[in-house]
Amino acid sequence: MGFQDEPFSWSEETALEKLNAALSLPGKPAPRGEAGDGTMRHYDFSGASPVMFETVFPFTADRKVHLVPEVLGADPFRYETSQSDGYPLVLVSPATSKTISSTLGEDNLPTLYVEIHPNDAAPRGITDGDRVRVHNELGEVVSVARVRGRVRPGVVSMPKGAWRRSSPSGLTATALCPAHVNDVGGGACFNDARVEVERA
Repeated sequence: MGFQDEPFSWSEETALEKLNAALSLPGKPAPRGEAGDGTMRHYDFSGASPVMFETVFPFTADRKVHLVPEVLGADPFRYETSQSDGYPLVLVSPATSKTISSTLGEDNLPTLYVEIHPNDAAPRGITDGDRVRVHNELGEVVSVARVRGRVRPGVVSMPKGAWRRSSPSGLTATALCPAHVNDVGGGACFNDARVEVERA
């Protein structure tokens, strides 16, 4: 495929050696060859079973849990309200009992749906089973409305893992998610998506 990065030239033995050197097992360096010998490595604790803070401890220098470690910065748990003019609903895209990823979406989500609270559906003229467009400045997803009290007012829920063919618009919840990332962890902010829902 034309990749020139050094790891692509490593042999399997070299890759295993580098992996092994980077491992820390039960707070200790991994013995040479441990990663590739196929055996299980158990945690090092005394007694018949591990008991947190009695026979096993965090791998911090003081063996305590650090709820606000310095590496996270001065204010890692601050809450910032995300506003999006004209898009009053918060879109969440959780897994379902049948879809934890798109691997299972082909058969378990043949038709994409969005759950909306009755208090949000009524003023928009949306009834259960209506075809709706969920949209913001990034895109538009056509789906079927499920009017349910399971979601909070102000929140709509569209399951993750759906294949693009499950929506007439050929897009899923991912198309509505912002591109910015979390300041602390650098992760995607999927649930910062703000949308409007209308009958299609």
